[in-house]
Amino acid sequence: MKKHFIFGVITLFVFSFLTCDHEFAFPKEIQIKGSPDIKFGATVDLGGMFKDAINNLGDVFTDSGFKLIECTNTQTETIMLYQLIFGEKFDLSDSNLGNGFPPEVPDDFLQFLIDLGIDIGSVGVVEYPLEEEKVLLEGSFPLDLSGIDSNILGGFAFENARILLYVSGEGGLAELLWIDIDSEPKPVSSGNASNFAAWESNGYNGTNYPSGSAVNIELSSLTSESNDLTYRIYIPEDTMINPALLKLEAEIKVEAVIWFPLELTVTDSALASIEIMKSIMEEGDLFGRSVDPEESENNLDLENFVTWLKLDLILNNKLFEGASVVAKSGDVNIEMPLTGNSITLDINKDKLNEINNPDNIPFNPSINLAFDDGAKLTIPRGFDIAITKFGISAGLNVKIPLPWASEE
Repeated sequence: MKKHFIFGVITLFVFSFLTCDHEFAFPKEIQIKGSPDIKFGATVDLGGMFKDAINNLGDVFTDSGFKLIECTNTQTETIMLYQLIFGEKFDLSDSNLGNGFPPEVPDDFLQFLIDLGIDIGSVGVVEYPLEEEKVLLEGSFPLDLSGIDSNILGGFAFENARILLYVSGEGGLAELLWIDIDSEPKPVSSGNASNFAAWESNGYNGTNYPSGSAVNIELSSLTSESNDLTYRIYIPEDTMINPALLKLEAEIKVEAVIWFPLELTVTDSALASIEIMKSIMEEGDLFGRSVDPEESENNLDLENFVTWLKLDLILNNKLFEGASVVAKSGDVNIEMPLTGNSITLDINKDKLNEINNPDNIPFNPSINLAFDDGAKLTIPRGFDIAITKFGISAGLNVKIPLPWASEE
């Protein structure tokens, strides 16, 4: 194609000069200047990238028996999951009480209290200390996030996730329970159940995690290296017990809600990079240059080939404000901070010299967003993140030597 182009240009010049009466000198080279503008019409759906990357995050939980609850009113894309982890009778009859309490509660003692109209679950009678703790439930919450796509979310940690535990039961027994999460015990302050039935039917319409009586366990900086979280629900040793509770066999319900907003913090800037384009062209050089001796006969002035270069990028929101747009090809690395939701990147002279260096041909850069350590990133509900404009324009200065120039 290039040879046909050159032949046509040469023929045009020779014909025009031969038809003139004056003396002339054949030109030694032809200089062609231009400003090609490459615009990518399709929207780059960055939200879809994130959505695909975290699809298996929900699978981590649902595979462990959790049910996914739709969050309909949060500003941040949020994963909310629910599981009933205990719903049985809690039998204390084999527990031992100290301070001289008889080893068993006689049935006539309980009947005596009932005959007097006393609630056997009340604490209005003499209480005795529990001689050893009584464990209701032990287990772990699945927080192994190693399955998340590290190409998108590598170098990020999830912030403000939490586990909400709802403990409810009969006869005041739930209020005696404690919850130990990774050796950090917390008392159950009240005994209200969750609102799961409404959530399952209509979704969760709150703007933040559910408030109420749940034990709130905040999870900070969850990464792909996080381990499952162990828990233990129990009545501690020396808890003062109403003897009537030993015969109560109260039903206890323990419900777990995992609240997982997609609020990210950069923990490793070397890994925290979001790929916009793997390369601008499918293959070859962005400007059609070649260093192959058989194809580069028209590119002898490569060092002045590109005279200016500009990159334009616009997003539909300011989610990535403060990030850097990085164009990288071989040893050429061009980087500039993103201001607001757009950037116009004018390539300076030093970078142009690198692009024009034959050692850096072909120039076919990848386009990425890079982040500093500590940078915050919040994914909006619906994953509405897109690049609405992306274009590259350049000034080219092509000098094509004519065949006879080398004969002089």
